[in-house]
Amino acid sequence: MKLTWFDANSWLIDVAGKRVLVDPWLVGDLVFGGLTWLVRGFRPKSIDIPENIDLILLSQGLADHAHPETLKRLDKSIPVMASPDGAKLARDLGYQSVTALNHGDTEYVGDESDASRIKVQTFVGAPIGPMKKENAYVLTFYSTGARLYY
Repeated sequence: MKLTWFDANSWLIDVAGKRVLVDPWLVGDLVFGGLTWLVRGFRPKSIDIPENIDLILLSQGLADHAHPETLKRLDKSIPVMASPDGAKLARDLGYQSVTALNHGDTEYVGDESDASRIKVQTFVGAPIGPMKKENAYVLTFYSTGARLYY
């Protein structure tokens, strides 16, 4: 397993030829709701967009987890699994295969015959305000038996 941290919440997980891009912020500034005067994160240098991505995994729909400018630059044919808010954003940006994951859901990357299949389980994640909780994930990599909590 190779984990690459791109800063903030962004990770690339590489296991047995499967590549999962998690909460990508790779290009441009980080702004919430267009309010540059309130919060603005600067990325002094863009990070090259990784190639051969098998899945984009979004834990939230907020810009520091589902960065619109980065998502606009990624290939829209890459499957996306995301919290309901993240899934809505991905659909709005034109992604072709988007799965909204609620707490307690289980989905898979790859079919049953794929030795590098990944199981994605969703749990209650970070609270966003007093009434809303986004997603946490446990990824199980069939090729190695490794499990990763995000």
